[in-house]
Amino acid sequence: MNELNNDPPLDTEQVCDLVAYLDGELDEEQTEAVEQLLTESSAARQEVDTLTQTWDMLELLPTEKASEDFTERTLATVRVDRSDSAITQQPWFRQTRKGSVLAGWVAGLTFASIVGFLTTSRWMADDSQPLLDDLPVIQNLDAYTDIDSIEFLEELRSSGLLEEETDDDSL
Repeated sequence: MNELNNDPPLDTEQVCDLVAYLDGELDEEQTEAVEQLLTESSAARQEVDTLTQTWDMLELLPTEKASEDFTERTLATVRVDRSDSAITQQPWFRQTRKGSVLAGWVAGLTFASIVGFLTTSRWMADDSQPLLDDLPVIQNLDAYTDIDSIEFLEELRSSGLLEEETDDDSL
Protein backbone atom coordinates (compact mmCIF):
# COMPACT_ATOMS: atom_id res chain seq x y z
CA MET A 1 0.00 0.00 0.00
CA ASN A 2 2.90 2.32 0.74
CA GLU A 3 4.27 1.70 -2.73
CA LEU A 4 0.93 2.75 -4.28
CA ASN A 5 0.93 6.08 -2.46
CA ASN A 6 4.34 7.01 -3.90
CA ASP A 7 3.20 6.58 -7.52
CA PRO A 8 1.59 9.51 -9.29
CA PRO A 9 -2.04 8.88 -10.24
CA LEU A 10 -2.74 7.71 -13.77
CA ASP A 11 -4.14 10.19 -16.23
CA THR A 12 -7.12 9.48 -18.49
CA GLU A 13 -4.94 8.61 -21.49
CA GLN A 14 -2.97 6.04 -19.50
CA VAL A 15 -6.19 4.41 -18.25
CA CYS A 16 -7.52 4.28 -21.83
CA ASP A 17 -4.24 2.67 -22.93
CA LEU A 18 -4.60 0.06 -20.17
CA VAL A 19 -8.15 -0.77 -21.33
CA ALA A 20 -6.96 -1.05 -24.95
CA TYR A 21 -4.03 -3.23 -23.76
CA LEU A 22 -6.40 -5.64 -22.01
CA ASP A 23 -8.61 -5.76 -25.12
CA GLY A 24 -5.58 -6.44 -27.33
CA GLU A 25 -6.15 -3.31 -29.44
CA LEU A 26 -2.64 -1.80 -29.26
CA ASP A 27 0.17 -2.09 -31.78
CA GLU A 28 3.63 -3.35 -30.75
CA GLU A 29 5.06 0.02 -29.80
CA GLN A 30 2.07 0.98 -27.65
CA THR A 31 2.01 -2.49 -26.07
CA GLU A 32 5.66 -2.13 -25.07
CA ALA A 33 4.96 1.31 -23.58
CA VAL A 34 2.08 -0.07 -21.49
CA GLU A 35 4.15 -3.06 -20.33
CA GLN A 36 6.92 -0.64 -19.31
CA LEU A 37 4.35 1.39 -17.37
CA LEU A 38 3.12 -1.79 -15.64
CA THR A 39 6.64 -2.73 -14.55
CA GLU A 40 7.31 0.75 -13.14
CA SER A 41 3.98 1.75 -11.61
CA SER A 42 2.11 -0.06 -8.90
CA ALA A 43 -0.85 2.27 -9.55
CA ALA A 44 -1.00 0.96 -13.13
CA ARG A 45 -0.84 -2.65 -11.93
CA GLN A 46 -3.63 -1.95 -9.43
CA GLU A 47 -5.75 -0.37 -12.19
CA VAL A 48 -5.24 -3.43 -14.44
CA ASP A 49 -6.29 -5.72 -11.57
CA THR A 50 -9.40 -3.61 -10.97
CA LEU A 51 -10.31 -3.62 -14.66
CA THR A 52 -9.78 -7.39 -14.88
CA GLN A 53 -12.00 -8.02 -11.87
CA THR A 54 -14.67 -5.72 -13.31
CA TRP A 55 -14.73 -7.61 -16.62
CA ASP A 56 -14.85 -10.91 -14.80
CA MET A 57 -17.90 -9.70 -12.87
CA LEU A 58 -19.56 -8.42 -16.04
CA GLU A 59 -19.19 -11.83 -17.64
CA LEU A 60 -21.23 -13.32 -14.78
CA LEU A 61 -24.21 -11.12 -15.66
CA PRO A 62 -26.78 -12.51 -18.09
CA THR A 63 -26.64 -10.96 -21.53
CA GLU A 64 -29.74 -9.48 -23.07
CA LYS A 65 -30.38 -9.31 -26.79
CA ALA A 66 -31.65 -5.98 -28.08
CA SER A 67 -34.75 -6.11 -30.22
CA GLU A 68 -34.53 -5.39 -33.95
CA ASP A 69 -36.73 -2.35 -33.44
CA PHE A 70 -34.30 -0.93 -30.87
CA THR A 71 -31.35 -1.47 -33.19
CA GLU A 72 -33.11 0.20 -36.13
CA ARG A 73 -34.20 3.21 -34.06
CA THR A 74 -30.72 3.64 -32.61
CA LEU A 75 -29.05 3.49 -36.02
CA ALA A 76 -31.63 5.90 -37.47
CA THR A 77 -30.96 8.34 -34.64
CA VAL A 78 -27.22 8.10 -35.18
CA ARG A 79 -27.66 8.76 -38.91
CA VAL A 80 -29.86 11.80 -38.25
CA ASP A 81 -27.46 13.17 -35.66
CA ARG A 82 -24.52 12.78 -38.01
CA SER A 83 -26.28 14.45 -40.93
CA ASP A 84 -27.54 17.38 -38.85
CA SER A 85 -24.26 18.17 -37.20
CA ALA A 86 -21.97 17.35 -40.10
CA ILE A 87 -22.37 20.65 -41.93
CA THR A 88 -22.89 22.94 -38.96
CA GLN A 89 -19.82 21.61 -37.16
CA GLN A 90 -17.49 22.27 -40.08
CA PRO A 91 -15.05 25.19 -39.55
CA TRP A 92 -15.86 26.70 -42.94
CA PHE A 93 -19.56 26.77 -42.03
CA ARG A 94 -18.88 28.71 -38.83
CA GLN A 95 -16.62 31.13 -40.70
CA THR A 96 -19.25 31.58 -43.40
CA ARG A 97 -21.91 32.23 -40.76
CA LYS A 98 -19.73 34.86 -39.07
CA GLY A 99 -18.97 36.44 -42.44
CA SER A 100 -22.65 36.49 -43.35
CA VAL A 101 -23.57 38.20 -40.11
CA LEU A 102 -20.84 40.78 -40.64
CA ALA A 103 -21.90 41.35 -44.26
CA GLY A 104 -25.52 41.74 -43.11
CA TRP A 105 -24.56 44.40 -40.59
CA VAL A 106 -22.42 46.26 -43.13
CA ALA A 107 -25.22 46.15 -45.72
CA GLY A 108 -27.80 47.30 -43.15
CA LEU A 109 -25.66 50.21 -41.97
CA THR A 110 -24.87 51.21 -45.54
CA PHE A 111 -28.56 51.14 -46.46
CA ALA A 112 -29.49 53.19 -43.39
CA SER A 113 -26.78 55.73 -44.20
CA ILE A 114 -27.96 56.13 -47.79
CA VAL A 115 -31.60 56.50 -46.75
CA GLY A 116 -30.63 59.03 -44.08
CA PHE A 117 -28.56 61.06 -46.54
CA LEU A 118 -31.25 61.09 -49.21
CA THR A 119 -33.92 61.99 -46.68
CA THR A 120 -32.01 64.92 -45.26
CA SER A 121 -30.83 66.20 -48.63
CA ARG A 122 -34.36 66.19 -50.07
CA TRP A 123 -36.48 67.53 -47.22
CA MET A 124 -34.08 69.69 -45.26
CA ALA A 125 -33.88 73.36 -46.21
CA ASP A 126 -30.73 74.39 -48.06
CA ASP A 127 -29.37 77.43 -46.21
CA SER A 128 -26.91 78.24 -48.99
CA GLN A 129 -29.50 78.81 -51.77
CA PRO A 130 -30.50 82.35 -50.68
CA LEU A 131 -26.81 83.27 -50.55
CA LEU A 132 -26.30 81.95 -54.08
CA ASP A 133 -29.32 83.94 -55.29
CA ASP A 134 -27.87 87.11 -53.76
CA LEU A 135 -24.28 86.47 -54.90
CA PRO A 136 -24.03 89.49 -57.26
CA VAL A 137 -25.17 91.80 -54.47
CA ILE A 138 -22.76 90.20 -51.99
CA GLN A 139 -19.83 90.54 -54.41
CA ASN A 140 -20.48 94.28 -54.82
CA LEU A 141 -21.43 94.95 -51.21
CA ASP A 142 -18.42 97.24 -50.60
CA ALA A 143 -19.47 99.49 -53.48
CA TYR A 144 -23.07 99.53 -52.30
CA THR A 145 -22.15 100.55 -48.76
CA ASP A 146 -20.51 103.72 -50.10
CA ILE A 147 -23.84 104.81 -51.56
CA ASP A 148 -25.76 106.95 -49.09
CA SER A 149 -29.20 106.90 -50.64
CA ILE A 150 -31.26 106.16 -53.71
CA GLU A 151 -31.30 109.84 -54.62
CA PHE A 152 -27.53 109.65 -55.00
CA LEU A 153 -27.90 106.76 -57.47
CA GLU A 154 -30.54 108.69 -59.43
CA GLU A 155 -28.21 111.65 -59.67
CA LEU A 156 -25.44 109.38 -60.93
CA ARG A 157 -27.73 107.89 -63.57
CA SER A 158 -28.96 111.26 -64.73
CA SER A 159 -25.39 112.50 -65.00
CA GLY A 160 -24.50 109.63 -67.33
CA LEU A 161 -21.53 108.29 -65.33
CA LEU A 162 -23.13 104.92 -64.72
CA GLU A 163 -23.78 104.36 -68.40
CA GLU A 164 -20.13 104.88 -69.27
CA GLU A 165 -18.97 102.47 -66.59
CA THR A 166 -21.54 99.96 -67.76
CA ASP A 167 -20.30 100.29 -71.32
CA ASP A 168 -16.69 99.91 -70.09
CA ASP A 169 -17.63 96.91 -67.96
CA SER A 170 -19.28 95.11 -70.85
CA LEU A 171 -16.07 95.21 -72.89
